[in-house]
Amino acid sequence: MPRDDLIQVRRGTDAEWAVSEQVLVLGEPGFAYDTLTLKIGDGVSTWVDLSGFEAHIEGEYVTAEALTAAVEAVEALPGPEGPRGPEGPAGATGGAGATGPRGLQGPQGDEGPVGPTGSQGSQGPRGLQGIKGDVGPAGADGVAGPTGATGVMGPQGPKGDTGATGPTGLTGAAGTNGTNGAQGIQGPKGDTGAQGVKGDTGAAGGSRVDVQTLLADGNWIKPLGARLSIVEMMAGGGAGGSGAINHTSNTSQACSGGGGGAGGGRIYEALDPSTLADIVPVQVGQGGTGGAAKSSTVTTGGNAGGNGTHSIFGWLRAVGGGSGGAGAINGGSVGGGGGVATYTGGNGGSGANGAQGQAGQASTAGPGGGSGGGVNTAGAGSSGSSGGSPNPLIIIGGTQSGGASLAVRQGKDGQTTGLLLAGGGASGGGSAGTPGDVAGSGGNGGTYGAGGGGGGAARTDGATPGAPGAGGNGANGFVRITTYF
Repeated sequence: MPRDDLIQVRRGTDAEWAVSEQVLVLGEPGFAYDTLTLKIGDGVSTWVDLSGFEAHIEGEYVTAEALTAAVEAVEALPGPEGPRGPEGPAGATGGAGATGPRGLQGPQGDEGPVGPTGSQGSQGPRGLQGIKGDVGPAGADGVAGPTGATGVMGPQGPKGDTGATGPTGLTGAAGTNGTNGAQGIQGPKGDTGAQGVKGDTGAAGGSRVDVQTLLADGNWIKPLGARLSIVEMMAGGGAGGSGAINHTSNTSQACSGGGGGAGGGRIYEALDPSTLADIVPVQVGQGGTGGAAKSSTVTTGGNAGGNGTHSIFGWLRAVGGGSGGAGAINGGSVGGGGGVATYTGGNGGSGANGAQGQAGQASTAGPGGGSGGGVNTAGAGSSGSSGGSPNPLIIIGGTQSGGASLAVRQGKDGQTTGLLLAGGGASGGGSAGTPGDVAGSGGNGGTYGAGGGGGGAARTDGATPGAPGAGGNGANGFVRITTYF
């Protein structure tokens, strides 16, 4: 067939037609030359949605017969939907039909993407203020918040008026005279001078010494014109511990009496009054309380005594004596440690396991108290030990105690002179080896600053409670300030 009798149509590979979005108009042919497929457009569908026809190829062209067959096939297809005609009059309403069964609920479609946020509209005019409502009821109180941190200390207030001068304390004992120095060489006698004119009689002089003694906490008031102040302090003495109780069936172990309390420390210090405030707070040390005696039908240790408290004047501090330890089973009790100061107090005696313990240590400060007696594995008691002495020629400690009766088992109090000096340490109580017998309590330390004695140990048979001795109390201290003008 001559070339002029052929019709050339749109063409491409089937893959190119498949991705093309071009719609063939109604009756327009398209050809995929790699698959020899011919499709006729309907004006609506793309290539992949149109039906295809097998083409007969002669050389590079489609024959007229094949194209005619394709056109006839397209003409047989229904044409496009025509325009909608005018709406006819409504017909009569028919009767309601029966309700059909409810269909199955279809699956929920995927959520569409969130659209972009629209721009904010302009603010509308402010409305009129409404009428004020009634006041509502008060709400419940909230939980209290935590306490705030302590504020900064405020400035010091003005100085108060000087208080009245306290009563004059007792005059201290006179010191010993120093050794006389060697006499120098006598110089030549000078000429006798002319007699001077007799002067007027001066006014009577006042006191040259001020003494303030405190036996309880208070204040020292600096006298006017003071040139030298001597501060002497004694701290409180420690108390003794109580003795242990051992059962008669416990024949393999001994026990000990309570340890003795230690003496308080002592200070003797000369101060320049110009370095002291006009009013100085003073703390006076108090003696410790003796360890309480136990009452038990089983094996048990005793109670420790209390520590003596410190005596304090300004920056000076005399440390209180340490407490005596509790009586122990199969072991000794510990004596208190002496209070530290310019002059350290004496240590309390340590109780021995099943025997007489240590005596209190001597000291020119407060001496220590003696320990209580222990009970050995055979049930034999022992004596309490003596207390220490500050000066054996003047003041003595409590003497050794022990024996068959309570009267001789009781510890002895340390000696007290009534002057502002250290007292003697107390002795420990003797122990009681027989169940039902009462052991001796430790004696009290002598005033001032001495340690108390330890209590004796005791035994029980399970029916009769053991009765060990209590620890003795420590002596109180003092503070004395002597001022010279």
